[in-house]
Amino acid sequence: MAEQMDTAPTADGGATSPPQQAAPHSTVGLTLTAGDHGSEPIVSNCTAVHVSPGFAFLDFGFIEPALLDALARTARAGKRVPSTVEGKLAARIAVGYDALRNLHVQIESVLRPTGRKANASNRNQKA
Repeated sequence: MAEQMDTAPTADGGATSPPQQAAPHSTVGLTLTAGDHGSEPIVSNCTAVHVSPGFAFLDFGFIEPALLDALARTARAGKRVPSTVEGKLAARIAVGYDALRNLHVQIESVLRPTGRKANASNRNQKA
């Protein structure tokens, strides 16, 4: 899989805290080769981010769709929904702040066109 990756060098070779100022960066081609189970897709329908010094932990989880449907029906009926539900942790990924910033840029570029379309359709519905 080939990806474009923004790189931002740091003085010590890695980030130990969020970047304080914009560092010069360039675009570098990246080829990722699958490891043990790296070529198998991970299905996730929920996420959580936990921050610690030097790293952010990205948790990708899976909640059974039938459970999600049951929760939605319960809430629509005005009944009490459970305060917690059980799901499976599909993957936990620790990333440095520099990689997290790059991930943010990539996700933003994916969602930006979707946001424009949604905003345009909202304006059309109001007109």
